Amino acid sequence: MEVEIVMVQTKPPSKLKVGYRDYTVQVVDTFGSSGQFGECNHATGVIQYKPVSNSIENVNTILHETLHACVYVFGMHKNLDHDAEEYVVNTLTNALIGVFKDNPKLLTYIKDNL
Repeated sequence: MEVEIVMVQTKPPSKLKVGYRDYTVQVVDTFGSSGQFGECNHATGVIQYKPVSNSIENVNTILHETLHACVYVFGMHKNLDHDAEEYVVNTLTNALIGVFKDNPKLLTYIKDNL
């Protein structure tokens, strides 16, 4: 018996709550020539991302920007310069994406037990 695996691409939520703060998630067409795929604006409470055809890149970008929001909301930015924050956020994002992708039952467990 052959099992067909179907990948379903869903859209990210339009709003995220991070601690006390509500963030709006917006799709943008471009960020100019900087090569970035997303941005978290703490002053406006907006996370913007530029979708690409590869869904894992989109997930990575949304998680990356959400972690930037966590750094800000929970005060970690006070102890990190820009480069250190980017290093921490990028490393944790890529690590978590790998863990979640390689261990899908972990995400199910987390979702079922929150």
